Amino acid sequence: MPTIEVLNIALVIQGILMSFFFLGMKGARWSNAYLFAVFGLQSANFGLSLLKSNHIFVHAPYLLDLNLVTIPVVRILVYFYALRLVGKPVGYGWRMWVHWLIPLTYFLLFTGYDLLVTPPESMLEMAQQYGRPVQRVNRYLFFNISYLFVFIGYTTASIFQLHVYLKAARDYFSDARRFHAKWVYDLLWIKLVAFLVFLSLIAVLQRPVLMQINTAIFMIPAILYVMWRNITKPIMVMPLSLAPQTLSSEIRNNGSDGSALEVASEPITSQSSETRQPSREAEFVRILKALETEEVFRDVDLTVSKLADKLGLKAYVVSQAINREAGKSFFEFINHYRVEAAKVQLLEPSMQYLSIEAIAEACGFSSRTAFYEAFKRHTGLTPARFRREGVA
Repeated sequence: MPTIEVLNIALVIQGILMSFFFLGMKGARWSNAYLFAVFGLQSANFGLSLLKSNHIFVHAPYLLDLNLVTIPVVRILVYFYALRLVGKPVGYGWRMWVHWLIPLTYFLLFTGYDLLVTPPESMLEMAQQYGRPVQRVNRYLFFNISYLFVFIGYTTASIFQLHVYLKAARDYFSDARRFHAKWVYDLLWIKLVAFLVFLSLIAVLQRPVLMQINTAIFMIPAILYVMWRNITKPIMVMPLSLAPQTLSSEIRNNGSDGSALEVASEPITSQSSETRQPSREAEFVRILKALETEEVFRDVDLTVSKLADKLGLKAYVVSQAINREAGKSFFEFINHYRVEAAKVQLLEPSMQYLSIEAIAEACGFSSRTAFYEAFKRHTGLTPARFRREGVA
C-alpha cells in the first residue's frame, strides 16, 4: 500500500476521534451535525484517495487536488465548533466568509497554477503515477508556498480553538485545579518547528506528502488527549442536571411564570462534618445574592473564575456550591437567570422597539445562537414566538 494511503487512513481515524470529541462534549442537534459533517468529509477524503490510487482521475487530471478543499474544511468546522462551544458568535459577513476563503484560495491557486503552467501530459502522468514520486520541482515549490499560507492561518485558528476549549472545560469541572493541559499548547509550537523541518525535507526529497505526515502525527495525539479527558471525567460528558439527584437541595421555579427562585430544602443526608454545612449554605446564599441583587449574570464575559474573584472565593468552591445546591452546571445555572430576565424584557411593552439580539446581549448572552438555545431549552419556545404569543 502506498505511503499516502496509510496517511489518509490516519486522517480518517483523526476524523472519527474528532467525532467522538464532538459527541462527548455536547449531544445537541447542532453538535451532531458537526459530527456527521466531519466524519463525512474525512470519509470523502479517503474516498478521493482510493479513486486516485485506482487512477480514476486520469479522465479528469486537473481535479487531482480536489481534497485541497475538503481537508481544510474539516479544520474550519472544528474552529467553528470551538466558537459555539463557549457561546461565541461565528460572525456574519466577512468575519465568517474569510474562513472559507482560505481553502478556496488554496484550491484556486493550486488548480490555477496547473491550468496555466502544468502541461496536460504532465497532469495525466501524475494522475497515472499517483502515490509515486514524480519530478515536478517547480510544482512542489508552489505547493509548499501555498501550504505555508494555509498553515499559518490554521495554526492560529488551532491555538484559539484550544484556548476556548480549555477555558470552557474548566467550567465543567467541579475543581478547576484538576485540569492541566498546558502541554497541548506546547504541541502547537512543536508542530510549528516540525513544519520547518518537514519543509526542508520536502525541498530535498521533493515529496509534498510529508505535509500530511505533519498533520497526522501532531493532530491525533491532541485529539486522543481530549477524548481521554472526556472519558475519564464524566462531568464534561453529562451535565449534572441530568445525573441522579443526590443533592440536599435543589432550585425550582416559584409560580407558573418562573419569575422567582426559591431554595427548596430536602431531607438532609448525613454529613461528615456538621460545622461545614452552614458554611456551604452561606456560600450559596452569597452566590444567589450576587445574581439576584447585583445581577452579575448580565456580564457577557462572566465565568466561574470571575464570579469567584468577585465573591472572594475559590473557583472550585463556587462550582461545587452550584452543583451541590442547584443540581446544575455553572452555565446552566447562570443561563436560567439570563432567560428569566430576557422573558421580562420580551414582554415589556416599553421595550418592544428593542431587537431580540439587543435583549440577549443586555441579559448576558454572548451570541444570538447561545440565547436561542438556552431560551428554548428553558421555555420550549423561541424568543420570537414567546414575544409574539406573550404580547398577544
